[in-house]
Amino acid sequence: MFLNDHRVAELSKHLFSLASINLSHCRELTESTLFALVENCPFLDEIRMEDTYIGNPCFHTGCTFSSRTVSAHMEMKSLYLANNTLLNDAIIKLFASICLNLQLLDVNNCSCISDEGIVEVLRSCKIVHLNLSSCPKVNLHRLNFQVPTLEVLKLSMTRIDYRTLYAISKSCSGLQQLNLEECLLVTAKGVKKVIENCTRLKEINLRYCRNTAADVDIWLAMALSRPSLRKIMAPSHFCPRDTKWKPLLDHGCFLSP
Repeated sequence: MFLNDHRVAELSKHLFSLASINLSHCRELTESTLFALVENCPFLDEIRMEDTYIGNPCFHTGCTFSSRTVSAHMEMKSLYLANNTLLNDAIIKLFASICLNLQLLDVNNCSCISDEGIVEVLRSCKIVHLNLSSCPKVNLHRLNFQVPTLEVLKLSMTRIDYRTLYAISKSCSGLQQLNLEECLLVTAKGVKKVIENCTRLKEINLRYCRNTAADVDIWLAMALSRPSLRKIMAPSHFCPRDTKWKPLLDHGCFLSP
């Protein structure tokens, strides 16, 4: 017997004390399940619904929430929704409006979401960890306000560019980890802005960023200007001699090719 929205909704009525649930890869579940869990399980802290059918227009329910639900779920912290290719901005914005203390959002490979939904999440919630990898419509160009809580941002295999990195440098001063792997529009100019302004940055992943400059001296100067930086995952075309990176190693920063 496969789980579907109706069965999960009925089951959730008997799971009042539920704190965490993993329903990933249940392909008959939609946003109706997500909303039923929020409605019926007031202590729920983490939901995993990766690779489900959230956003399927054939199952649109027009779900709404009462004020009781909103106040009950101020403590929802983690939401894993990766590989939901039909997940859209409307659903993301609705969830952001009822889970104001959400700290972790993983929407890796959700191709229908855009800045409209993600910027609303960042504006409304206390996001610490955000995974936007493989989200082709997201570029964060609309990010024009402070996001002081954000520490981990994953943007691998996206179309981000200098404007994106400039926005991040102005809005996310507390950023500690930034993943830009295989972001083909990223250049050294944008990375420099992030390193200059994100004063707590510890780790940056630039693997397969083919448009970044290969001049060792440029990157060395940037890295040494940020004392907090401890790990650089360098682009694949970086082939410096070991001696060229000695000041970086002495600085306590690990270079990974």
